[in-house]
Amino acid sequence: NSAHFYLMEKVESVARAISFLGAIRFRRFVLLVLISEIASEKPEELVRLAVIRSKFCELLSGQGRCAENSGELFLVGLFSLVDAMLDQSMEDLLKELPLHGDVKDALISRKGPYAHVLKAVEFYERGNMKDCGRMLKGYKVSLESLNKMYLEAVEYGEHLL
Repeated sequence: NSAHFYLMEKVESVARAISFLGAIRFRRFVLLVLISEIASEKPEELVRLAVIRSKFCELLSGQGRCAENSGELFLVGLFSLVDAMLDQSMEDLLKELPLHGDVKDALISRKGPYAHVLKAVEFYERGNMKDCGRMLKGYKVSLESLNKMYLEAVEYGEHLL
């Protein structure tokens, strides 16, 4: 019943929510709620940044070699700050979660096929466009479209939070 979804009627069941959002969007929504809950005692900006990262990673996936894995890159962005949210090591937190090995590799060791997207996002956040561009070599993305995608990710985060 978030204003983000602009519904005319109230959603009163999980089945209705799933039918409205679709299974993939519903899973993402549940993950966002869980992340928000586990970080309830941390600054809200930490959750906001994780949500922005998740959307930015997802948007970047459509521009390059990882287009078919946008959902996994969404998770990489979303979980990229879970260690700071829970004050534990990333490795300890992820060892029990049923995540794809490439997702875990990107988050724990910053290696594997998704790591370059996460690194690019982190460089972008720091204003390091040179290294951001280096990480996205082979992607069809200009600085202008990169800025637009980031703004879209920020809007996404603002609407959800």
